[in-house]
Amino acid sequence: MNPRSLLGSLLEAFRFLLPTLLGASSRVPSRGAAALFFPICGVALGAVLLLVDRSLGGAATHGAALAEVVVFLLLTGATHERALYRIVASRARNPAFVWLPGAVVFLCLAARFVCYATLEARRQEAFLFAPLLGRWAMVVSAYGNAVRPSEHASFVRGIGFSEFGWASVLACAVVFHVWEAFGIFLVTVLAAATVGLRWILRRLGGVDPEGLLAAGTFVEILALGIVRIAPGT
Repeated sequence: MNPRSLLGSLLEAFRFLLPTLLGASSRVPSRGAAALFFPICGVALGAVLLLVDRSLGGAATHGAALAEVVVFLLLTGATHERALYRIVASRARNPAFVWLPGAVVFLCLAARFVCYATLEARRQEAFLFAPLLGRWAMVVSAYGNAVRPSEHASFVRGIGFSEFGWASVLACAVVFHVWEAFGIFLVTVLAAATVGLRWILRRLGGVDPEGLLAAGTFVEILALGIVRIAPGT
């Protein structure tokens, strides 16, 4: 792949995952090669959240956590939450469960807020690594999985071994280097969770961009939760 194509894939990845940074609305990439840069988008998101946290004193407070959740939603354009809402809404068609999509999104945002408000040990690393691991999980969820027929099927189908391998090497190398044994434990748990998400997405008819976004936010919040409850160092 030539530099021009790489740059195009990088911009597509940011347009999909961090549209606000480009001053644009979210748009699904046209090619699977954009997934090469999903982990980098995760690091960029984490870096901004970390800067916000440090500017607010770097302490686990409710005010800082609320600000960080708002920044997360602004940077991502709430694409993860909107995707999760639509997935649940498409399955909960019974009028008795009309409340369910909103409740699921609320629980995810509440879990994110609680983690931000209570993280103390490994706080700075968690802000960087949780988004990285969430975007890694998006690539893993897509690679070799069944693809839901849609106008974006070629993008999902184009996420191949190169994208899977690069995302996995980057995520594991960074997390293992910094967190060592705890990093190995964390990635192992998240990998098992991602395997389960792959199965769920397959059962729901295959992977599409919305499924990837939902899987990414689930793994990111799970990573934050594990770091939160794990013994500090």
